[in-house]
Amino acid sequence: MSEALKRILHRLAALGLLLAVIGLAVSLFVMPLVHRFDALRSEIATEREQLARFEAFAANKDAAKALTERSAAAIRSGLFLPGETDALRTASLQAVITEVAEKQGVRLTSAHALPVHERDGLRFIGVQAELDADIRQLQALILAFESRRPYLFIQSLQVAPVAGRRQGSDDLKVRFGIVGAVQAEGEAKL
Repeated sequence: MSEALKRILHRLAALGLLLAVIGLAVSLFVMPLVHRFDALRSEIATEREQLARFEAFAANKDAAKALTERSAAAIRSGLFLPGETDALRTASLQAVITEVAEKQGVRLTSAHALPVHERDGLRFIGVQAELDADIRQLQALILAFESRRPYLFIQSLQVAPVAGRRQGSDDLKVRFGIVGAVQAEGEAKL
């Protein structure tokens, strides 16, 4: 082998060894640092998004507080049927109907829940009830239902004479649907 070829081989071996050392240093030291910087950059981006949400919440804090206070005032005012669930609200409405009817000396013959419906942005829970009453009791019932809180609305009313009634009797068979407003779900949870 010639002396020139040996020098070239030594230089190539030294260059290969240098490249191997540099590659090892890059894979052991530089790459972990690059991965750590990428992870930190991603974490910073996530925390910036969270900070933006917190800042948006803080900016709307006064509006949220006003909405919460308005919602609480509406609940305290007695405008809405009380209760945490629709079933409890329906039971509460049935209890109110029974109480009002008993105060007028009338006994309910049946009562059942009506489907929940929405109208003009409000949800309404209702009960259909049947009873026997004379005309004065019916007038007193209607007045009592529509002049109390929570506000109740007579949605439907059917009046017919009682079948097989005595001559001169004023007894009427009355079926009515009464509804009450329920606070919107979004406002109730604030």
